[in-house]
Amino acid sequence: MAVLLLVFVSGAAALVYEVLWVRELGLLLGNTAHASAMTLAAFFLGVSAGSWFIGTRADRVRRPLIAYAALEIGIAVTAVAGFVGLRAVQNGPAGFVFLLPPTILMGGTLPVAIRCLVSDATMLGRTGSRVHGVNTLGAAAGAWLAGFHLPVWFGVAGSVCAAAGANALVAVFAIVTQRAASSAVEPSALDAPVPPVDAAARPLGPGILLAVAAASGFFALALEVLWTRMFAQVLQNSVYSFAAVLVVFLLALAIGAGVAGRLGRLRAPEIVLASLLVISGALVAVTPPTLDSATDGLVYVGGSSGFVGYVIDVVRLAGMVLLPAGIALGAVFPFLLRLAQGTTPHHRIGATVGRLAGISMFGGVAGSLAAGFLLLPTLGLWPAIRALAFAYVGLGITIGMRTARRRAVVGGGLLAATAIIIALRPGALPLIHLADQERLVETRYGAHGVASVTLSGDRNYALRLNNSYRLGSVFGTRFERRLGHIPLLSHPAPKSVYCIGLATGITAGAVLDHDPERVVVAELVPEVEILARRWFGSHANGLFDDPRVEIVAEDGRHRLATDPTRYDAILCDLVLPWQARTGYLYTREFYELVDSRLETGGVFAQWFDLKEWTAETFAVAARTLAGVFPHATVWRSRSDPVFPVVGIVASRSGAPLDPAVFAARSRGLAADFPTLVDVAPDARTLLGYAGSLHAMLGHLPATAKNTDDRPVLEYLAPVAIRRISSGEESYLAHGELETLFSLTFRTLPVASDPYLARLSEKQKDYVRAGLSWYRWRVYEHYGFTDAAAQAYLDGLARLGLAK
Repeated sequence: MAVLLLVFVSGAAALVYEVLWVRELGLLLGNTAHASAMTLAAFFLGVSAGSWFIGTRADRVRRPLIAYAALEIGIAVTAVAGFVGLRAVQNGPAGFVFLLPPTILMGGTLPVAIRCLVSDATMLGRTGSRVHGVNTLGAAAGAWLAGFHLPVWFGVAGSVCAAAGANALVAVFAIVTQRAASSAVEPSALDAPVPPVDAAARPLGPGILLAVAAASGFFALALEVLWTRMFAQVLQNSVYSFAAVLVVFLLALAIGAGVAGRLGRLRAPEIVLASLLVISGALVAVTPPTLDSATDGLVYVGGSSGFVGYVIDVVRLAGMVLLPAGIALGAVFPFLLRLAQGTTPHHRIGATVGRLAGISMFGGVAGSLAAGFLLLPTLGLWPAIRALAFAYVGLGITIGMRTARRRAVVGGGLLAATAIIIALRPGALPLIHLADQERLVETRYGAHGVASVTLSGDRNYALRLNNSYRLGSVFGTRFERRLGHIPLLSHPAPKSVYCIGLATGITAGAVLDHDPERVVVAELVPEVEILARRWFGSHANGLFDDPRVEIVAEDGRHRLATDPTRYDAILCDLVLPWQARTGYLYTREFYELVDSRLETGGVFAQWFDLKEWTAETFAVAARTLAGVFPHATVWRSRSDPVFPVVGIVASRSGAPLDPAVFAARSRGLAADFPTLVDVAPDARTLLGYAGSLHAMLGHLPATAKNTDDRPVLEYLAPVAIRRISSGEESYLAHGELETLFSLTFRTLPVASDPYLARLSEKQKDYVRAGLSWYRWRVYEHYGFTDAAAQAYLDGLARLGLAK
């Protein structure tokens, strides 16, 4: 029991390291699917190598618990040292070198742990299944801690130290346990004969077992990738959603290990293995239709649930969809240990476990890469899952053909294959959830998920990513163009512009109206560019054909970090704050990077769709940005009190707005800034000025700043958006936002604002008129009743100010 507890804690620490290494290397390599896949591949290759090489040497150890303690100490030291080294060199490729020592040692823990408990090969199946299951159960606990708590509690570096501390404690208790136990394995036990083979079956040789281990590892990890993409179609893709699904999957694997231990008692284990593989294929096949049925045609999960309710919904859905198939998949590898005990000498237990685990993990690396970069792009999501379901059934039939009961296995396999064809016939399942009068035009699959274009009415094309994430539409053309215009009006002559995010290309296309010499657009998802070019090119102002424009399929932050080019303007498009990894676009380190890439007098703009932000989450980003840029202004892109969008335009120079340049640059943009009355183009743009960011900060909640090491926003924003959905909290709009604008102008009046110092009184009146216009829209929303006055009071209260 003591050894199993140590294995549990070790498994939890290993998963924490995995999550944190992926986060850290994502910053250095870019948060692309390729970078994440390479990081995971490097991690699991290290584990695979460690399982194989350390496992083959585990049998020579006479005090296995001491060896286990040495591995745990080695993991703790090399993990912390590697993390420190990675941050010191700030070099992505070097990170793989730092990753190898701890992962190789991690790989050795499973064969050594089993070696601690098994000296008789006849117990390999039962005890090995138990150890593997407990280790996987620990990994589930680690996924929960890393996904829900540790980075917020301790920061990323502190979380690495916490995991290392857990390894160190495991080492101490392993040493104490070894001393309490007596000891070394007796030589007579090492020379015991090989256990007898079940005469009712035809044992599978070591080569076949290794092949099955590699194949099952390939299939299982490939399915994990595809299932992650599958759940991305219906879940809020936050760190919490991914963590909850991963926890359920790992729990299923742990239960499967327990099932394998029970099945190991049956005679003819080869037939049991063949049946497990066939059953796995059938259960894998029904995961997509189960998800479709459980979500009523891929409807977004959560509805009006609060955060806790949402997590419960995700766990319930993941359990319904993944648990049966996950249990079957989880039983395969530990059951191979049962088969291996028939051909394993007592003195080769560690080697057998190490080789099986190593080759299985190696197959998993290949499977995860193949799923993201081959199966998904070439076959599509549902056909790729079907292909793997068939692969499981085919492998089961192949194994079954070696048994005396081949007819039963083959018959069961054919029935499973028929069920797969029925469950996943082409066109049977939806790709995305469509609204009334909306139809699907085109879909593209890639390593980042599913990108699609839909059509409403005759000409309103809309671009989506992973079903629910809407990137823009034709009907939003004028609004999207304003996101490109407003920041550049603050610069006298923006010759070089860098845009983070392409989406439909309409915003980046608006940049061309300001006569730049060079425009670079970084888009993380290549499939988005393909669809934008095909369906939105006519609305993007010639963006896709202009020789001044370079569109790169790359993480926008990573491009800035690796390319020393400086720009007159850097624009960050609307990004959901609760999406996993997008929090890196709101950290202090990101803003410092942007500042280092701006030319003298350059401007940086970041846009906020406030229906996704509360006053608290907006304050986190605003305070973090203001801590880097000493001068920043706030602009409204539209005067909509229900769905407001604001932008922060920041600079280091703080040069006042030049009225002549502003007026000249505003000419020709009137159509993108519609008003109820016909006024000059510069007046139309000045109506959106909302004041100084630094004046606004005094009326926002006090919050911590967001950093790469302590990603407050990435963990706070998903909770906030669920509180908004449940009505527990309101997003920053209506009377609350109007109050914030009013208090900002009260703190720094238009007449005293240094940014507006060179404007004429008439132009300053346009700024005042913009606030009045927004206030009128709020009154209109409330129906011109006493509710308008109450909105002021509620706004003050929500912002934490005295009435």
